[in-house]
Amino acid sequence: MKNKTLVLMTEGFPYGRSEAFLETEIIYLSQVFEKIIICVSTLPSDLESRILPNNCAVKIFNSKSTSHFRKLVNIFNPTYLQELFNISFKLGKRITVYKMKVALQYLNESKSIAKKLKSLENSNTLFYSYWSDKNALAMTFLNKATKKIARCHRWDLYFESQPEDYLPYRNLLIRNLDKIYPISQDGKDEIINKWGVKNPKNIEVARLGVKPQALAFDFNKKLIVSCSNLIKVKRIELLIETLSKVQSSINWVHFGDGRDREKLENQARESLPKNVNYHFYGSIGNSELLEFYKTEKVSLFINVSESEGIPVSIMEAASFGIPIMATDVGGTKELVNNKNGVLLNKNFTTESLALEIEKFFALEQIEVQKISLKAHLTWELNYNAEKNYSEFANKLLNL
Repeated sequence: MKNKTLVLMTEGFPYGRSEAFLETEIIYLSQVFEKIIICVSTLPSDLESRILPNNCAVKIFNSKSTSHFRKLVNIFNPTYLQELFNISFKLGKRITVYKMKVALQYLNESKSIAKKLKSLENSNTLFYSYWSDKNALAMTFLNKATKKIARCHRWDLYFESQPEDYLPYRNLLIRNLDKIYPISQDGKDEIINKWGVKNPKNIEVARLGVKPQALAFDFNKKLIVSCSNLIKVKRIELLIETLSKVQSSINWVHFGDGRDREKLENQARESLPKNVNYHFYGSIGNSELLEFYKTEKVSLFINVSESEGIPVSIMEAASFGIPIMATDVGGTKELVNNKNGVLLNKNFTTESLALEIEKFFALEQIEVQKISLKAHLTWELNYNAEKNYSEFANKLLNL
């Protein structure tokens, strides 16, 4: 029986295209909670909202403080001073001006958010931050009896994903949230080993998922897809360099946009030979991407990221039975192996990846069909949205 209100804290969702994974999860959450209040912590630049279930309402918070006094008022706050202690003695890191500024900004913004959240507190309400960020930290300032949980993905989980290897207030989150849900086993191991709390009891893996799809795969088209933001960590420049060394005639399309797009398009134009047809599609809606997979029947999906949480883009490809090549970073090894594709060394050479692509397209059709079925089975067993999000929603209801 639905008897709880869920306060879901996001950075931008449901506006624009941010936090696309929530488009599916919100459906399952809405089926078990009587009411969902989505609190957006950053003023969106794109006010176009995605379609939400009828029992969802949206509130926009502006956590930014423009007052210099407000920014400095917490410099003697015990929470801030404790964080400086934790940086040095729990995490074993050097205290720098950068870390001090980040910790102070986090504290200021989270306290601003917490003031607005307090009006939503009652015994029937669960607070859920989609990220282990300032929203999650804000929840630690609510009443102790209030139920509060957070997910964590990549940039909010792995220290090395941030400047100076620093993520603020990890110790406080573990000690004050009822549950923290990393999206991979690798993420759980990271928390246990590196967040500075011995034997945390409230860490539990909660995998993301994507909707069921019919198998749609065509080995003979030699159509390679990559899908990511066009930013440094995704290393698309290495993929372009790799494809410039492939001798076979192939087609490559990339979905996603970012600040490096012009530079990467110039690199592709100058370095890719005539045997490689390519196209940058830019940023498109998730439904458009899935329609492309259905109609075009991709041959191979490639991800060469330097850092990942666990890529939903790979889950989507696997749900269509598309074989995967991806770097062994973050939780990717939980998705990709040498039965459903190729798990690449993080520090691969472009020559070695080019050889892997050539080897893949030289396989017998029957062998590639086996790889395709293994990719689809991986999705079915571990990343089926219907199973994962239903289970997760019911766990939250029963906290």
